[in-house]
Amino acid sequence: MVTLELYDPDSDPEAHILTVGAFFTGSRLVGGEFRDQLYTLERNPETAIESSGTPDFLAERAAEWFTRMLELPVLRNEFEVGGRVVNRQWVLASTGRELTSQFRVQPGDPPARTVPVRGGRAAGA
Repeated sequence: MVTLELYDPDSDPEAHILTVGAFFTGSRLVGGEFRDQLYTLERNPETAIESSGTPDFLAERAAEWFTRMLELPVLRNEFEVGGRVVNRQWVLASTGRELTSQFRVQPGDPPARTVPVRGGRAAGA
């Protein structure tokens, strides 16, 4: 098993966004998102990988996949009350799917600002 953890270096404190990882089982590679300490694999379309082949082929595929995961476009939504940021939410720029948040975000709550964290663009930019 190999894992990669993505962080938001500009948040204070530095926020963990996502852990992805891959399992190698002989001639097979399976990977995706890990959401708990037991490394339970979630297979979401934006982050999943599955392949079969020789160990060399699988190593190349895994390296390409990890590179794509490092370039995954992520946005940080910041929610304010009285001019202070009270909550942050990290989403995939391509789909808006929530990766994590500091506190639960209520549906329909508009963010005060959206900040590109990794390879994404802010809404309206």
